[in-house]
Amino acid sequence: MNRYSDYDSFARIYNKHWGSNFIPLVLPILEKYLFTRLPANARILDLCCGTGQLDRLLTDHGCSANSVDLIAVSSGPGSFTGLRVGISTAQGIALAEGKDLMGVPTLEVIAYQACGHREQVCPMIDVRGREIYTAHYRFAGSGELQRVRDETVCEPERWLAGIHENTVFLGSGACRYQKQITAFLGDAALILPPYAGIPKASTVAHLARQRYLQNARNDLYSIAPVYVRPPDAERCADKKAGFQPAVIHECTEKQKQ
Repeated sequence: MNRYSDYDSFARIYNKHWGSNFIPLVLPILEKYLFTRLPANARILDLCCGTGQLDRLLTDHGCSANSVDLIAVSSGPGSFTGLRVGISTAQGIALAEGKDLMGVPTLEVIAYQACGHREQVCPMIDVRGREIYTAHYRFAGSGELQRVRDETVCEPERWLAGIHENTVFLGSGACRYQKQITAFLGDAALILPPYAGIPKASTVAHLARQRYLQNARNDLYSIAPVYVRPPDAERCADKKAGFQPAVIHECTEKQKQ
């Protein structure tokens, strides 16, 4: 059992002033919504249990806290530096703990958050310079998300000109270019609220778990950021040379060999 001395200095204050009052309040909620639905010997990730009081409560109900089977991370597209840092961190944790790692494309994460819609789903991520990262997805009858048009980066007007059916839009790009979407598609476009297009860690975890249960391969050594476009400096050089790649996957040293 972890004691508050095993955590940061704030845990001592928490233990003295709030911990003892917190458990009686949260126990009825856990008993109603968590304990009744957990399988036998379930293992739960202990997030900020603070002083071990919640940890002890879970243990008393036959659950083992602090257990992780799989590390999940969003693989991009997105901020170049952010992707490198996030993926490197996930790799470090997985390697240190001896766990498997699963990467999930960011556009797929956003698209999945439109679950329940039968129309074509178009996630859009705003990119500086009046461009968007985007792709097309559709939910199969089984609820499985399927990509029907590959990831790319382009001007929103160019992408919208190729859409000729009812489509659900979400993501930062959909919010920024809402007027353009409406102008091109009118009533055929459904733009979801901004909060629906924010990639959620829970969605990344859910999609990674689905892949893991389907015996998808471990990405620990093969995962690489999906940039979709090269850095701005490289793009300028490519444009002068008359060439611009559509999708960029950063190769690891192991993949190059």
